[in-house]
Amino acid sequence: MKSTSKHRTLKKVFLNVTACLTALVVTGNIIANECEVQLNSFLGTSSTKIVTNLPEGVTEEGYVRYYDSKYSTG
Repeated sequence: MKSTSKHRTLKKVFLNVTACLTALVVTGNIIANECEVQLNSFLGTSSTKIVTNLPEGVTEEGYVRYYDSKYSTG
């Protein structure tokens, strides 16, 4: 009986810790998404980046290509 009780107690502790960590991560994710601008300015980073192979200021077909496709259109 002792091993079953100990196993049950460990299971309860593990589940409670997992539930708390999950709630903390979900809450942190919501806060980070809502305060993205402030966090980016505080950390000195950017959450987006335009990637292009063209010289700066030159656009292809009137728009900036965000990534190169491995498939051709023609």
